[in-house]
Amino acid sequence: LNTPAGSTVNAEGCILARAKEVSFDLSLRFANNSSYLEGYNAAEVEKVTNYLKANPGAVAVVEGHTDNTGAAAYNQTLSTRRAATVAKLLTEKYGVNAASITAVGYGEDRPIADNSTAAGRDANRRVVVKVRNTDETQPADK
Repeated sequence: LNTPAGSTVNAEGCILARAKEVSFDLSLRFANNSSYLEGYNAAEVEKVTNYLKANPGAVAVVEGHTDNTGAAAYNQTLSTRRAATVAKLLTEKYGVNAASITAVGYGEDRPIADNSTAAGRDANRRVVVKVRNTDETQPADK
């Protein structure tokens, strides 16, 4: 009876809460010592932009990462530049509201692969976008 219009409900009529966080690995990779984005899969980037536009209460954290080559302090700065590059892409090319995006660099602190191999280092030079809904729907009273 008190279900807001547009809410998703289960078979009993209870509102289903939205996912608290959705992660998009855009497979955006960077060359060693670079924050320049040479190419990317536009369809993957559009998944993020479409999600953000369809969920106006969502906020995105663009996470930049590096491998462990070089000084940790430099890698921290480089990862922040990588995140900023992707945030700029989302806002300037795809029209995402800049107020809903934060760029954060994690440097070499969160590897997803082994830094002792070239393939592992390549995988660690990445950007991931994590989206959190801030207007989560609360369960309806029965």
